Amino acid sequence: MTKIICKDSEKKVKEFDRKEKENMPELKPCPFCGREARHYAYEYNTLGAYGSEETQKKWHSFGCPNCKISLPKRTYFTIEKAIEAWNQRVHVKYQIDGEELTQQELLERYVSYRKQMGYWRES
Repeated sequence: MTKIICKDSEKKVKEFDRKEKENMPELKPCPFCGREARHYAYEYNTLGAYGSEETQKKWHSFGCPNCKISLPKRTYFTIEKAIEAWNQRVHVKYQIDGEELTQQELLERYVSYRKQMGYWRES
């Protein structure tokens, strides 16, 4: 079962994030809304309840709590690889209903939809 490290202790999470941020490369904001990305550190055991410390794994992810997007789970086992993946930006044209959109146009539609559905929070 996957669990969030230090879920019950906000102080430990903040301390972990502070120490990690000192040694991390620069982290880009969310590509959709521009807000600060959140770091998630998880641990799991490859053998479930029967595993020992040798089968314990930790993986990292980044996501946007506003847009509800994140990196794929159990993919990046170092924080550096997770940052590299999060920071990667692809500039492409998107085909939606036969219409070609830029990333900015797609973002505007996405934000409009989230506001319309009541899921968007202004900061």
